[in-house]
Amino acid sequence: MITQDTTVSRWLLDDDFFPVVEYTGPLPFPMELDRSDTSQTEDPYFLLGNYRLLLLPHVSGKYQLITGERSWGRLNLGKEDNSGANHLIVEWDGHKIDLTDINQDKVQIERNCRCGVGYVIWEYAFNEMVITKKISVRPSLSVTGGQSIMQVDIEIKNNNTHCQQLKVIDAIVADYEMHYQQKWPKKVDYGVREVERGVDFCAIAFEAKPREPFLWKDKDTIAAYEGFPPVLFMGSKDKTSIEHNANGGANYLQANYEVKLKGGYKQSFSYQLGFSFDTDYQAQWNAFCEEKTSVADQWKQVLPEFGLDNDRRSELIWHAHILEAMSQYSRYFKETKTPQGSQYDFWWGLHASVRDHLQHLLPMCYYNPTVAKSALRYALKKENARGQVPIMEKGFGYQTDDVYIQSDNQLFLLHAINEYLRITGDIDFLFELLPYYPLESKAEGTVLDHIEKLILFLRDEIGLGPRGLVRLLNSDWNDDIHFVLAKEPFNRMYEKSESHLNTTMAIVMYQQLAQNFSSLTPTDEYTYQVDMLKSIAQTQATVLYENLMKDIGSASFFKRFYWVDEPIGEEEVYMWPQAFGLQIPHLDSELKAKMIEVVNERLVYPEKAGGRLMEGPLPGVKEHYCKDGAGENGGFWFAPYAQYVIGVAQVNLSLAWDLFNRMSLRHIGQVFPDFWLGQWTASDYIDGSLSETEGHAFNMPYNAHAHAYPLYTYYRLKELEG
Repeated sequence: MITQDTTVSRWLLDDDFFPVVEYTGPLPFPMELDRSDTSQTEDPYFLLGNYRLLLLPHVSGKYQLITGERSWGRLNLGKEDNSGANHLIVEWDGHKIDLTDINQDKVQIERNCRCGVGYVIWEYAFNEMVITKKISVRPSLSVTGGQSIMQVDIEIKNNNTHCQQLKVIDAIVADYEMHYQQKWPKKVDYGVREVERGVDFCAIAFEAKPREPFLWKDKDTIAAYEGFPPVLFMGSKDKTSIEHNANGGANYLQANYEVKLKGGYKQSFSYQLGFSFDTDYQAQWNAFCEEKTSVADQWKQVLPEFGLDNDRRSELIWHAHILEAMSQYSRYFKETKTPQGSQYDFWWGLHASVRDHLQHLLPMCYYNPTVAKSALRYALKKENARGQVPIMEKGFGYQTDDVYIQSDNQLFLLHAINEYLRITGDIDFLFELLPYYPLESKAEGTVLDHIEKLILFLRDEIGLGPRGLVRLLNSDWNDDIHFVLAKEPFNRMYEKSESHLNTTMAIVMYQQLAQNFSSLTPTDEYTYQVDMLKSIAQTQATVLYENLMKDIGSASFFKRFYWVDEPIGEEEVYMWPQAFGLQIPHLDSELKAKMIEVVNERLVYPEKAGGRLMEGPLPGVKEHYCKDGAGENGGFWFAPYAQYVIGVAQVNLSLAWDLFNRMSLRHIGQVFPDFWLGQWTASDYIDGSLSETEGHAFNMPYNAHAHAYPLYTYYRLKELEG
């Protein structure tokens, strides 16, 4: 597939028939377009990675080298938040320029940047010379596999008629920082110590210096702050000079290459850059260099194939590649999951939220069930022995709810379990032993035991409100609610508020769980437990359905929630409860048809892309932190919209495909052609038509929702096609 070119990018195919996105926009990217004040960086970026490494390469040639294996951290912290520091310096005839500096004006540079599956390429043309730099990242071939090493290849071509002598220095600034300390008070300082120095290999260790006592105990114990950052190393097997340069107050690892080129000739050099939390980093480097399988062939082993005749092929493979590249191995939980990226991980340094991780594994159930299962195990290991699942994790395995007491994490866990069982048929998974959090407690139970505690927590802890609907606590998926709507004392709100989203979702999840259990033939040891859980699920689904139908009365759509006794969404329609409501199999077909008509008319068709979250801004006594029509206050969100499309597909598959196309990158790029957000990635939302920033988002791009949900929805719709 070649998508329509925009002013910012175009899609191509490389020699391996993998998708490539070429940046064609201005650099620096304008920070103001039309009436939109964009929070996007003036230097757009792509994403590469595997389960042990994550790289955000910018169009300029700058990049952010990131680890999420323990805490989230940047290894080459830039001068600004969410930036990295590296240089590609060229010296010739008394000139010296940094090719990655988009503000330098000494020499005119023509730049080209394109990103494919597992690689990014920059081309710099200046003074009749062309320097091409390529970074390649190999995929992880197993749940615990992957090397946090990238290959760097640089080619120098002299297009002059005369001989040209020049020196190229490719350097990374070694400066580690926890992402968490970008937003919250700084309690740890990080320094560097040289551990290896040679002509072809250098390594420096980052060292943590706590400002307060007891921030951590040892490298294997839960801690909110990172006390054991990695070693950063650089090496070359082709006689390129590798150096640790500590001049000027900064620490650099750099590859130096000097060449004298005749006119029309070219020459290349290469090196490897990586990091490790273990002491055998030099052995890891040697093993990486001995690998003979090409990067493309390795990526072909882990990505799904959709057929060259599939018009959506490029975009679907692109989504799958991003999910694989984003996924990170957790050294504490010893599992791999796909993070949200974006705001939570890349900016705030939180492994959050668990419901996001659970949604991102859904498409992998189809093409990489091993990783999907690991992500499920990761989430189940976060559950404590009473069925509680905290929303976030910071530092090394340190879980917290922060200010959120949410009512839906158990539901999203059941959703992911149901889909994994339905798609893979791996019923034996239910009888695997898994620990409860914290892992140090050594408490454990079967997956079936974990499910039992989730159901009991939903039934007995979260429970039902005065109208028999699932309680809201202080928030469901909309974790902005309690910041904005509070009109009564917190305890009354917490006690009486109810969520129609939770209720419709619970009905669907309980019914699917009972259906999955119906296919079980458990041993005598588990017969009673399976029968009782199936009975509870069926009973809860029946009770909730009766209460929900009593509440809807003669209306044509479900309310959003009750804020104590005040109904929200009685006159204005909200996307979420309708999305799961349409997935209730025995909901009246006439009601489903009316619901689809209302949602399309009020939420979908007024928008250029997808469908917005709500008909009008969220009512409240406090000003929302998102302006009207933006973000949680009325934007187009990939997650609820995709679930709505899946609901519509069970009524009208042809219409569902039309709605599906509205959230494709192709479509978003066409309706918002001047913004780089939405061209090859996006945040978890895009500001809607009610906002002053339509087409934008405050949150950082590369949110996994924008890639996981289109891919998952595609698979679901293809299933229904039969």
